[in-house]
Amino acid sequence: MRFTICLLLIFSTFQSLPQVIVVDQTGGGDYLTIQQGIDASQSGDTVLVYPATYYENINFNGKNIMLCSRYMYEQDEWYINHTIIDGNHQGSVVLIISGEDETTTLCGFTVQNGSGSNIYAYLMSGGGIALKNSKANIKNCIIKNNVCNGSGGGIYVRNSILYISNTTIYDNYAIRTGGGIRLVQNSTISFDTINLSNIYLNYSADGCDFHKDITCPVYKIVVDTFTVMNPDHFYISSIDPYGYQLDDITTDIQHYKIENADTDLFVNPGGSNSNSGLSPDDPLESLSYAMSKIVSDSLHPNTIHLAVGTYSSSLTGEKFPLGWRSYITIEGESMENTVLDGENEIYHFYGGRLEKDITFRNLTLTRGFGNLYDHGNQPGCMYSYDDRNILFENVKVKECQSGITSGLEIGDADKIVMKNINFIDNFGTQVLGVWDWPLIPKLHTFENVLIQGTTGGTTVEEGYGVGILIDGVTSCLNNLKCIFKNLEMVENHNTYPGPDPGAFGFVTIEGAWTVLINSTIGNNTCESDNEACLGITYSARMDLYNSIVYNPDLPWEFGIYNPPPYDPCFMNVYNTLIRGRDDLFNIYGNFVLYWGDEILDEDPLWMGEGDYPYALSDNSPCINTGTPMCVPGMEPPYIIQLDSSYYLVTPDQDTIILPATDMAGHARIRDDRIDMGAYEYPDTGVFIPVIKPRPEAFSLQVYPNPFSDKTTVSFASIRSCHAKVDIFSITGSKTATLIDSHIPPGKFDINWDGTADNGDRVKQGAYICRLMVDGKFSSEVKVVKEE
Repeated sequence: MRFTICLLLIFSTFQSLPQVIVVDQTGGGDYLTIQQGIDASQSGDTVLVYPATYYENINFNGKNIMLCSRYMYEQDEWYINHTIIDGNHQGSVVLIISGEDETTTLCGFTVQNGSGSNIYAYLMSGGGIALKNSKANIKNCIIKNNVCNGSGGGIYVRNSILYISNTTIYDNYAIRTGGGIRLVQNSTISFDTINLSNIYLNYSADGCDFHKDITCPVYKIVVDTFTVMNPDHFYISSIDPYGYQLDDITTDIQHYKIENADTDLFVNPGGSNSNSGLSPDDPLESLSYAMSKIVSDSLHPNTIHLAVGTYSSSLTGEKFPLGWRSYITIEGESMENTVLDGENEIYHFYGGRLEKDITFRNLTLTRGFGNLYDHGNQPGCMYSYDDRNILFENVKVKECQSGITSGLEIGDADKIVMKNINFIDNFGTQVLGVWDWPLIPKLHTFENVLIQGTTGGTTVEEGYGVGILIDGVTSCLNNLKCIFKNLEMVENHNTYPGPDPGAFGFVTIEGAWTVLINSTIGNNTCESDNEACLGITYSARMDLYNSIVYNPDLPWEFGIYNPPPYDPCFMNVYNTLIRGRDDLFNIYGNFVLYWGDEILDEDPLWMGEGDYPYALSDNSPCINTGTPMCVPGMEPPYIIQLDSSYYLVTPDQDTIILPATDMAGHARIRDDRIDMGAYEYPDTGVFIPVIKPRPEAFSLQVYPNPFSDKTTVSFASIRSCHAKVDIFSITGSKTATLIDSHIPPGKFDINWDGTADNGDRVKQGAYICRLMVDGKFSSEVKVVKEE
């Protein structure tokens, strides 16, 4: 064998023949570093590397060469383990991205501690090896302990062809997709069916061991050892253009590392991942490992029980963000004592497509970090898209940070239920973001939600501190409906410094519909002199019942931005205290406001101290002024009692069950009358039933009239109907449409600032304001516009 090497070295002196270039750290070869050897080579050469640990990131730079250790000649696996290319967390360990051909080979190395490169867009991918627009053979290698913020923790393959033989890929980690291998854009991979490879114990939020997109051919993964014997898409993910699973990959697996468990599992920071995890006395150590081990289905859902303690990368080896699995509950011992800590490095969960029946209970999710600028921002705590039936119960999101969503971002969910959720001291953009484009109505419910201490930074990348954003689509008006019961949003601070108007506390946009019941929204502050706490834009709707909106240090309580040609925004307010009432609405565009009964404009007189400083004091005007119980002849809204539960009946005839208690645990209704705000006054009082009069028949009024800057168009409806209010010129041409929507019974005020549908201000003169009800003429009024 030594004679063979010497013979090759003699041949290498002839430039027309392939060379063998020797790399040896001890100085016994041609070069000291592998990259020096590659740079000196020509296509067809062999770069032979002697055993050592080489701390470098190498690039083939278009050289069609064989890069090998002495394993190539001596067939001793000792050389694989002791000829190490260590990326030192400074990028991909190996780059083959310059059109290399099928003769390009990497053989006989351990490739470790890479962190990925900017191979495509903003993603840092290919922690160990990145292959792009090339062909390569990887033989007799170990690829381990590589981490990247994008895809392909072990190997990333883009528009390339890869052949893999007798190679072990394990303990690699990618935040996004493909912890072991990620293939995209017409890439192919071939597995040696004689010299089998191993792929196991890699981790990613989507496709722990293997991930490909639809442009890559169907594969059969042939390996000796895989993570589990019968992998589902948690381990092997193949997706269509929309991210949904194709299930088009088959496997031939001889051995496995983890025995799946179709049962509850137990995890304890003092446990071990070599334990069974089947009982509290034999617990696993990490939630990540439990997620890899557990299986579940709709007939037999299972729970991962987390004991008291802190679960993090440094303490228990967690691989955040964790991917989701259907029919799984992650349940801690208590909200305060079971903590998932992102350690200000990474966020906690990344949801998949069409996962079903997922529950998070009794947890604190803290110090999540989503401002990962090297691959684009991510949420500070959790992201979910297109999952089904998600339940959060007794969960605290604390001290998380992101310029996109500092807390929970949930898109296109079938059903969300949250109970007893605290968002405390988070930094960045909204702590809760819900968005959808629902073609059919969807309803999400949130009960006992506390948002406190949210703030932001000085740049849009950091985020300026936002509470809740509900985002629908204007083509499906009111199909995304979110009901909040017992919402407390207090002492949050918005840092946006600019002059543009906006809202930061609770914002509803793009045709979404939010209902706030017994909400306390108070003492929120901002840097700008043009920000509001609550906002509605682009044909959205917001209804308030039994709530308190009192932010004395804000310039506005409500901001409405709805320019033409959008359908009007709606706000309906019942039995609510609003600071400033009419005066503190910053309105631009088409907006319809309906005031119900008992609208207060005064200090709510909160307690101001103790465990519940926003509870009502003895003299609060909000005691016994909420929605009354139903009495004969009363028009909704009112409250009815069925069995032991109370229900709010709305003017739309919706029936909404009310929480049994307030935020402090007191009975929600006392003395037959609910209070305003998130807290019920605990002492007794006297209930005086109020019979709400029916509104008058359809009529149309405009005031002031004449007007110069703006006027209010007012009408009343005795029933639900489709109402349309148009402005016409005196010659009969339509100038503007103020409302064209289905409405509940009641009285409505529409603000018009003299803007036509085309965005221009109307000229001085006379106009006709006409009301149509269910397509039939009802009423019209002459309106005069002055300079």
